[in-house]
Amino acid sequence: MAIVLGTNVGFVATRPTVSPAAANGDATLSRWALKHTSPAGSNNLVELGWHVRYFDAADTFRMALYAHDAANDRPGALLALTAADIAVTSENWFYGAASYALAASTVYWMALLRANPSRSEVGWDDLTGARVAIDSVTSLSDPWGSSSEQYGDVGVALYARYEPADGGSLSIPVAMHHRRMQGVS
Repeated sequence: MAIVLGTNVGFVATRPTVSPAAANGDATLSRWALKHTSPAGSNNLVELGWHVRYFDAADTFRMALYAHDAANDRPGALLALTAADIAVTSENWFYGAASYALAASTVYWMALLRANPSRSEVGWDDLTGARVAIDSVTSLSDPWGSSSEQYGDVGVALYARYEPADGGSLSIPVAMHHRRMQGVS
């Protein structure tokens, strides 16, 4: 499967499981960010993940969600981090829990920091409408700051999984629900 915004990269409702057919890879730059617009409605970020395209030895990573710095078209303020460092053990999808109340239809950046980039590779490919910021710094700084490289129409295998803010359940007040169960209106 190709890298497709909203399907296996960017904001997704379901965790990706199929390896993306990324044509390119990078094992030298440690910090990557992908720009994407959040879905409409009231949603919460629940997880951040990435696909390991090439694996050589144990590595760890951390992911973050950033606001959009519209003036410079790059990541801005740090909004959320994965709960802990995640160990990379193979060529596969890896993810960590993260929490943030997303604003509807808003531009965000999901970011990845690899502890040792020479041990694992990020897959990327041409992707119309996508934008990435990358560099070789060693932290997920707040704010992001400048990037050594930025590219338009390029996608990278990073995702942010979201869920409806209400958990997808109906919102019926408890007292009203109880009265309905007893046949009282």
